[in-house]
Amino acid sequence: KFLWKKEPYLKLSEDHFEKEILQSPGMLNIVVFTKEWLGGGQILDDYMTELAKVCGNAVKFHRVDVEESSKYKEAYGVSRLPTTLFFRNGEIVDYFPGLIAKRKIKARIEALLRQAE
Repeated sequence: KFLWKKEPYLKLSEDHFEKEILQSPGMLNIVVFTKEWLGGGQILDDYMTELAKVCGNAVKFHRVDVEESSKYKEAYGVSRLPTTLFFRNGEIVDYFPGLIAKRKIKARIEALLRQAE
């Protein structure tokens, strides 16, 4: 069974979304919208767990299980799962619908961090 307990890639509830994502000035936040049982979501979970360890405190990684929390899925028009949204200062700065290669995620993170300098 797939378990979402891989730190520092953390599950995000509706109650914490606003504080962690929308009210997080300057921080790059990556949010994966998926379902716990979804194969593509499980692969992204592994990617994000690895990237979270490499990025350290520069980036926060989160996931939203849309079966438990659909409010922000609907608010951001997420229609394909998994979908990865990149937030800075509470605004979406990039997104990837579907499963993407880890190297592409890493390259996008590096580009977004360079833009913030």
